[in-house]
Amino acid sequence: MKRSLKFGFIAILILSSVTTYAQQESELTMGAQVRPRAEFRNGFKTLTEEGKDAAFFIEQRTRLFADYNAKKFRVHLNIQDVRIWGNVNQIYKDDAALSNIYEAWGEYRFNSMWSTKMGRMALDYDNARFFGNLGWAAQGRSHDAFLIKYTKEELKFDLGLAFNQTGFEPTKLSGTFYNRNNYKNMQFVWINKSFGDLNVSALAQNDGRQVQADSTTAYRQTLALIPTYKAEKISVGAELYYQMGQNALDNDVSAYLLAVNFTYKTKLTPITIGVDHTSGTGVDDALKGEVKSFAPLYGTNHKFYGFMDYFYVGNGHANAGLTDIYLKTKFKV
Repeated sequence: MKRSLKFGFIAILILSSVTTYAQQESELTMGAQVRPRAEFRNGFKTLTEEGKDAAFFIEQRTRLFADYNAKKFRVHLNIQDVRIWGNVNQIYKDDAALSNIYEAWGEYRFNSMWSTKMGRMALDYDNARFFGNLGWAAQGRSHDAFLIKYTKEELKFDLGLAFNQTGFEPTKLSGTFYNRNNYKNMQFVWINKSFGDLNVSALAQNDGRQVQADSTTAYRQTLALIPTYKAEKISVGAELYYQMGQNALDNDVSAYLLAVNFTYKTKLTPITIGVDHTSGTGVDDALKGEVKSFAPLYGTNHKFYGFMDYFYVGNGHANAGLTDIYLKTKFKV
């Protein structure tokens, strides 16, 4: 009994000393998020049909995260559980809920300007039109990727690389065929520069998707320019996107998105007016095997195309183009 108490006392001292050292040389942050959300659906994603009852459920996302930040490196872990209330019995062994690692990455800083980051991470750039963490959806969106990052004063530069593969290491002895509904490989460059009240971002992205018919890889490219001007009471933003290359069916792609918005901050709430226009694929285009529908591939689409999710959110809306003229505001209660 005395030996056990002595060992426990020594362990506490060691743990205390490590914690003290960590506080002096680095920082460990731990936290949690519990986000239950009740949804009443009557006409969500599709028009209401006569004779069908509305849906109601409560979905909950729970996240536990730890972030260790030292002088030269940083490690981040984010574990999540996503479930519908009542989806399992009170006493159970099988769980239909989603429990996974949302983020697990490490970052190494070479100096004050250059760093590299690797692992499973959320990619969220600019207004999340093309790269977004999909925070509205309970499960979110994350990528397995490698980043090289450069930051100096008002200039930011990110180079991203990714390569995806199925299977497990002991059984993976030959071949790299990939059959997921995801990119096989991806590369992107993101540059952001501030010029006083004007902020400009440029994006060049290339993703390769495996063509199921013959296992070749088709590459599609997306180019973007995103200027934003912000003053004390007004802000003006614009977005220009162009897509080209081939999609996963090996069809030629030529598509675009144009968007502009104006925001005025009143004493009560900001008021925003804007218009988005995306190109679409016509009947003649489809017959020729051409794709002219713009695809905001990895963005947070719920943010842009209406909270009822009729467009882009799990819905290709027949590959048609879209013109969205909107007036919106937001306020805290």
